[in-house]
Amino acid sequence: MRITLFRHAPAEDREQFFLTGRVDSERPLTEEGIQKLIPAALGLARVIESDPRIFTSDYLRCQQTANILAQTLYGGRNDALPEALELLRPDAPIVPLANWIARQEPERDVLLVGHEPSLSQWASWWLGGSGKRLNLHFKKGSAMQLSMKRADRPGQARLEWMLQPRQLRLLDLP
Repeated sequence: MRITLFRHAPAEDREQFFLTGRVDSERPLTEEGIQKLIPAALGLARVIESDPRIFTSDYLRCQQTANILAQTLYGGRNDALPEALELLRPDAPIVPLANWIARQEPERDVLLVGHEPSLSQWASWWLGGSGKRLNLHFKKGSAMQLSMKRADRPGQARLEWMLQPRQLRLLDLP
C-alpha cells in the first residue's frame, strides 16, 4: 500500500480570518494558493503511480485542495470524489487513523489531505516508529509518498519521495 500525504494549499491569514467571526474550519484557500496548487496538482499527477482514493480533513481549505487534486487526477469522475474524514482534522492522533487505513482495501492506495503538524507527526510514526519524531516539515502544498505493508504498525514505512510545492510545479513544465 502507498499512502500519499498532501498538505493543503495556502489559505487566508488566520488572524485576519478570525476577525470575521467565523471558525477556523471555514478558512478558505487564497486565490494565489489556488493558482499555485493547480500546477502542483498537475505535477503530482506525473508522479502518482496509481489511482488513490482521496480522503480529506473536513476543514474547507483541505476540501478545496482535495477537490482540485481529484479534478486533476480523475477529471471530476463521480466515483473519485474526495471523502471527508474527521480522522484527518488538525492534531488528530495517528493510531485511530492508522487502524482505519489498515481496514481499507489493501491493494488501493490512498491520498490524505491534511494539516501540519499532524502530517509530519504521522509520517514520523510510520517511518521511524512509535515515540520517534523525525525532523519533517510539510510546506503548504507539499506531498510525501510512503509505501508499507501494514499501515497500523509504527516504523513499517519506506519513504518513496517528498516533493515541495515548487518541485511539484516544476514537474508540470513541458
